[in-house]
Amino acid sequence: MAPDPRQRVRRRSLLTWLFALVVPSLAAAQTGTITGKVTDESGGAPLEASRVILTGTTRIETTNREGGYTFREVQPGTYQVRVLRVGYRPATDSVTVADGATATADFAMAAAPVQLDEIVTTATGEQRKLEVGNVVTTIDASKVAETAPITEFSNLLSGRAAGVQVLKSSGTTGEGTRIRIRGSNSISLSNEPLYYLDGVRLESAASSTTLNVGGFSDQSSNQGPSRINDIDPDDIESIEIVKGPAAATLYGIQASNGVVRITTKHGTAGPPRWNLFSELGSVSDNNQYPVNYYGRVDSGYSKIQGTKPQTIGYPLDDSPAGLAAWIVEKFRTWSDCDGDVERRFTKDQLLDNIMLYWLTATAHSAGRLYYEAAQTSGFVPDQKVEVPIGFAAFPKEIIRSPRHWAEQRYDIRQWTEMPRGGHFAAFEEGDLLVGDVREFFRPLRVPA
Repeated sequence: MAPDPRQRVRRRSLLTWLFALVVPSLAAAQTGTITGKVTDESGGAPLEASRVILTGTTRIETTNREGGYTFREVQPGTYQVRVLRVGYRPATDSVTVADGATATADFAMAAAPVQLDEIVTTATGEQRKLEVGNVVTTIDASKVAETAPITEFSNLLSGRAAGVQVLKSSGTTGEGTRIRIRGSNSISLSNEPLYYLDGVRLESAASSTTLNVGGFSDQSSNQGPSRINDIDPDDIESIEIVKGPAAATLYGIQASNGVVRITTKHGTAGPPRWNLFSELGSVSDNNQYPVNYYGRVDSGYSKIQGTKPQTIGYPLDDSPAGLAAWIVEKFRTWSDCDGDVERRFTKDQLLDNIMLYWLTATAHSAGRLYYEAAQTSGFVPDQKVEVPIGFAAFPKEIIRSPRHWAEQRYDIRQWTEMPRGGHFAAFEEGDLLVGDVREFFRPLRVPA
């Protein structure tokens, strides 16, 4: 007997109905749920409108009034849940979702201060930093002082602004500082930026001071002190740096090298605050700086005798008073007499020395020795003298060579720091010099 077609239709309908009931239940059994609550760490209050992100997916939920959130139909696995809210630090937690289970991830968020819009000062007045069309670098002096010792203005700029170079003019202590913004722009004109101190133009060129240091009488050596370092770093509140074409647009063509705006500390509204700083110390500089003094003040005799010896020689041979002044001045300056030449030499000793030149009329030939020595050098470059050498260092010598310099050229066997004496060692301290010579040759004697 053939099956009834109507029964076949009923069976197929029943199977379709059963499949529709079973498949969704199976799919539901393969997913899970993530739920939780976001609150304030300090008071426990719920945080509404917090953004909850399920990392690794595109799903984002927003917390309700009670601070709750829910992610439904999440595939099993481990996820990172991240919460963001304005005024609070981001928070992240890891949760594992199992088949058909609900995972909970609660968050207690810590408050974070909100940074207000920065204000910068330009030639047209104060503006919000976001509204300025060019880059303005701002340096907070108080924050810099918390992390590094600040001894001068240039320390505040060094390494703290992109494109700003802080260079020393030379190796001399106290020399000037060169500041370059985006490198050097000219080979013949000044590359210094403009400086404004509380809105007032500040002159910082080397020619802005008449003080000469380092033994030079002009500023061409770049050893002049930097006027910008005259500003006490403790008085500075902030520094703003304007670079590029924007500087010239705002401040004129002279600002093509950039502009450095310095704002000093001012009183602010609010209750008084007292800061106390105390420092105690002492500095004793015992250096007489003989090289700088000799090169700047005391080398005139050497210049004329080394270039025009006859010009000074014949007048000295013709004038006993001139010859006496020429010689005695050197005894006074170069000996260990503290300015009183008769503390070290008697008048008879001085006259004896003068008469050696006067009676023989040899002032001009003695002076010419400087000229002849200037025309040739007795040293061979990079060649060390191998003969044993003894060195007696007298404290008032004109130029004292450091020992490590002398050892590079000579075979130093004995180095003696004398307690007193100057340039005329044999005349001033004959006993000290003779004793040192004997001490040097004693170990070098060959037994008979």
